[in-house]
Amino acid sequence: MLLRIIKAFVAAVGLSLVATGPLAGAVIVVFALVLPQETSLLSSVLIGASFAALGLGLGGPLAWHGVRALLDYPSASFRPPRAWLLALGFAPVVILGQLFLSLKLVPWLTLPPFHVMAIAIPPACILAYAGRRLAPAGVRWRDVVLQGASGAFLSTTAAFILEMIAGLSLILAVAVIVSLTPSGQAEIEDLLANLQDPLWMANVENLYDLLLRPGVALPMVLMLVVIIPLIEEPLKPLGMLLLSYRRPTRAQAWLGGLACGAGFALAEGLLNTATSAETWGLIAPVRVGASLMHCLTCGLIAVGWQQLLAERRPWKLAGAFVLSLTMHALWNLAAVGIVGVSLTTITHAADELAALSGLGLIGLLSFLVVLTLGMAGGLVWLTRRLE
Repeated sequence: MLLRIIKAFVAAVGLSLVATGPLAGAVIVVFALVLPQETSLLSSVLIGASFAALGLGLGGPLAWHGVRALLDYPSASFRPPRAWLLALGFAPVVILGQLFLSLKLVPWLTLPPFHVMAIAIPPACILAYAGRRLAPAGVRWRDVVLQGASGAFLSTTAAFILEMIAGLSLILAVAVIVSLTPSGQAEIEDLLANLQDPLWMANVENLYDLLLRPGVALPMVLMLVVIIPLIEEPLKPLGMLLLSYRRPTRAQAWLGGLACGAGFALAEGLLNTATSAETWGLIAPVRVGASLMHCLTCGLIAVGWQQLLAERRPWKLAGAFVLSLTMHALWNLAAVGIVGVSLTTITHAADELAALSGLGLIGLLSFLVVLTLGMAGGLVWLTRRLE
């Protein structure tokens, strides 16, 4: 009886996502059209398209498999298309999307389909590669959809709430410390006044000077490099943990963890990239590495949990957490560094730091490429080992 209630709940959640995803997207777009002065139309449309894509693309399969499970229909084994076939579409999608954006060919209408495809292809390729390699493991489509949906909706929602709480707590703590310093109260009042001024916020020089303040830079780095990985990594494999009563094998736990990470990467990529619409063509390719990072770290932790539950090896789980947190922190640190160095190239410091900024950007981008290649190698090696 309990199992049937759970199946009915999953089906109901999927159906509600199918209905609310496109509805939420439509509401966001309507508000952007009605209040164009207050919002970026392109970013708002991309966010709306992302909600609709998540609701239909993951909510639809979740509802389908939930209803079929409720009716006791079996699920087929997970055997996706070949990864290289999916990967072939990535470059054309990014190029065409950027072309529509650069030529201003009604980008708010033409870019959203390319945005969704560009963000969805990398995690789909990762799942396709591992799924075909580990086909004998006996993982079903139903399991992959459930775990992917848990990563996209359950894990991201929990992470967002905890990150908001942590961020607000950090801001409050910094504000209290600054207010206790000489002239600290006046600095806080000036900052609040400036943040409410759209013209001040639109000036890149002001943003650069703001980010260089220790009271802003240090908490931001702490949040992105330490707190966010500590929050996200334990939450990403929730879907695999919910199915741990089945005692999955290592191969099943690995594939389940990859599915959870793929769902998380999809939701994060769709929404985060949408808020940076003007640099979409640069950020979309970087999501390849971010998707690899989320999938690999989640897969490692899922296998660590499997080792703990099935073989009573807590050091395996601890090692997986340490490795995953390190990879996530390094990725975020490099990304923050690229943003910071990029700001110096478009501000008053550009002439003085031109050579240094160029070398810094090259070094950080090279590090991201090496890290991405290393994670891809780790994904291939671990999948083949479990095969």
